[in-house]
Amino acid sequence: MSLMRRLGRRPSGQEIYAHAGELFQKHGTNGYSGQMLQVIMRMSIKSNPYLPNISHMIGNYEDLTRHRIRSEMPRLLDCLERCNVNGLPIPIIISCKKYLHKAKDVAKSLKPHYFDIEPIIIIGGNDCRTENFQDQILQLPVNDDYEGLPYKMFEAYTLLNALGAKIGVIKIDDDISVCNETALDLEEVRTAFKFVDYMGNIMGYPHFDRAWHFGKCASPMPAIYGKPFIAPYANGPLYFLSKAALSKLATHYLKYPGCLDGEIYEDKIVGDVLNFYGVRAEHNPLQYILKIDTDAPDRLVG
Repeated sequence: MSLMRRLGRRPSGQEIYAHAGELFQKHGTNGYSGQMLQVIMRMSIKSNPYLPNISHMIGNYEDLTRHRIRSEMPRLLDCLERCNVNGLPIPIIISCKKYLHKAKDVAKSLKPHYFDIEPIIIIGGNDCRTENFQDQILQLPVNDDYEGLPYKMFEAYTLLNALGAKIGVIKIDDDISVCNETALDLEEVRTAFKFVDYMGNIMGYPHFDRAWHFGKCASPMPAIYGKPFIAPYANGPLYFLSKAALSKLATHYLKYPGCLDGEIYEDKIVGDVLNFYGVRAEHNPLQYILKIDTDAPDRLVG
């Protein structure tokens, strides 16, 4: 708005980029919070995503993110580092406030099963202005209902990529169960994720259920999903993303956040974006690798 008042007209994308650069230079050393500087940088990136130095700008954004999280939430970095040291993907359980008790139960059973590494539970919340990490719960400033799930996932992947998830992440739903009868072998698990970028139980057919979200959304009358089938993708309850896959998802989201407009299925859009960059989904159901049961009963709103 200040730029519009200065120009007396609507600004172009290039002018927004230049103005954001001015704000960053002006306030970067004048006590602005790291979060505000991140907002300015994201505005710069999405206003001109095809600039020759865009990779450098995204790198600066990630550096700023790491610096802020190291100062404000050092325990979150500790969780990532433990997985990196052990050569294991970070287990993240995706949930919401309504079903947080389920997520905590899953995390409690998964920790001793997954080499005593405690999973990170991720929820949303419009009541928070920035990320918050407490008691292994990472709350992101995004919508916490079903419609907000794609944004919750891409914000989580963008953050974890910036923080240095070197081996990648295992995305886990909050209604799975752990089969504890067989202990996992550390080297077998490491090897399973070593030479693949995107893996899970693959949905490879175009005739998927376009009303799967009915009864799950906050809206009582959600629209039928209307976007085309692009490519096979890993089914949402349990899948793996490598560091390379995380980087591609994060870069794409920072440059083109509109990619999530109208999306309702986070697993499908993850597959669509990765397919755009030539990353194909590999069919290798993780429930057999990790001894996890994903056959949860459907959750419907009365």
